[in-house]
Amino acid sequence: MRTTGWRLAAYGSLGLCLGQAGAQLPHTTQVPAATGPTAEQDHRRLLDLLKITALRPGADPRGADAPNAANYDEAKANPWPRLPDPLVFKDGRPVTTLEEWRRRRAEIQEDFDREVYGRVPADVPKAVLRP
Repeated sequence: MRTTGWRLAAYGSLGLCLGQAGAQLPHTTQVPAATGPTAEQDHRRLLDLLKITALRPGADPRGADAPNAANYDEAKANPWPRLPDPLVFKDGRPVTTLEEWRRRRAEIQEDFDREVYGRVPADVPKAVLRP
């Protein structure tokens, strides 16, 4: 293989730089010791603090008959779901006054907190900052 002059110069200067840098670095084989828990230990500690005994498995993209199978069928998706009427109470009475609307709004917020956001458990430990 024929090498041009600029390639020789580039490889030569690269070798010179690496040689100088290598000469200045200390050659140690000792790895610094870990200063905290491993990722698995920290994950287990967090699960124990939150009293979580098992994690829900994710979607299984390979098993179409699995209970947690991934759904890629667009025909099963509903782009216009049938949402409840915001001006009708859960028991079917219509909202007619401002005071009734306030009660209905509280119902909607309660449903949204329970079904969309989810509830925060009462015994969640406070965050602890470590130095």
